[in-house]
Amino acid sequence: MAGEAPFYTDKSDLLVYLDDSGIPHPISTREDWARRRDHILANLQLVMGPLPGPEQRVPLDLQVEGEEKTEGVTRRKVTFAAERDDRVPAYLLLPEASDTPLPAMLCLHQTTAIGKGEPAGLGGLPNLHYALELARRGYV
Repeated sequence: MAGEAPFYTDKSDLLVYLDDSGIPHPISTREDWARRRDHILANLQLVMGPLPGPEQRVPLDLQVEGEEKTEGVTRRKVTFAAERDDRVPAYLLLPEASDTPLPAMLCLHQTTAIGKGEPAGLGGLPNLHYALELARRGYV
């Protein structure tokens, strides 16, 4: 949905949606959440532009470039396809083996010389190694 959506002054309260008159309602059903999700996507696209359509999608084509184990975490250097002829480098941090599915986090990096290496624990400021810390706590 890239059309009109109401303006939410409180963007941190994701448990309400605004009706066509701008009146807030608590989210209590899947339909309510679908409505709020549509509002989020519409406002996101007002800022970023339209999301790419299905004609631009490509298979993920995940490739593992390297792997190392450190203090209960496996750190994989990976790349994946974002679009035709374009790959995104990333780190995938995996906690020690588990028999159950684990929660996942997307850890964005600061604008530093080592970029995504810093949250992955590969240098820079130790207090910014938050992806490594989350993996040690059981997050992928």
